[in-house]
Amino acid sequence: MTIYITMHDAWEVEDAANQENLTNQLLCGRMNCELCEREVERLTVHHLIPRQKNGHHGPKINICSACHRQIHTLFDNTRLAQELNTPEKLKSEPQMWNFLSWVKKQQPNKRIKVNRKRS
Repeated sequence: MTIYITMHDAWEVEDAANQENLTNQLLCGRMNCELCEREVERLTVHHLIPRQKNGHHGPKINICSACHRQIHTLFDNTRLAQELNTPEKLKSEPQMWNFLSWVKKQQPNKRIKVNRKRS
């Protein structure tokens, strides 16, 4: 399930500074991904501790769909919950760092193809 950010979501943000920043971005029609920092039209909500690991009410970040798909392609929920549960840890993980270095150079309106995990 993908959750997109709307104006209502901006008012649900508990931190006042983040609320103001998200509201301003929504009013301008463009928002920045918290991982790749690209300016995109829509963001998705990524639970830093997956909901399946009791992270429903835990910390979240707003990221583009390319970064979100890449995270869930590379890592299972156990690893995300135990090891990669902050934006900094996600950014510094070698596979994700390589992806972020590449995707930052891509046009924001370009659909990024993510290679699925091999079984």
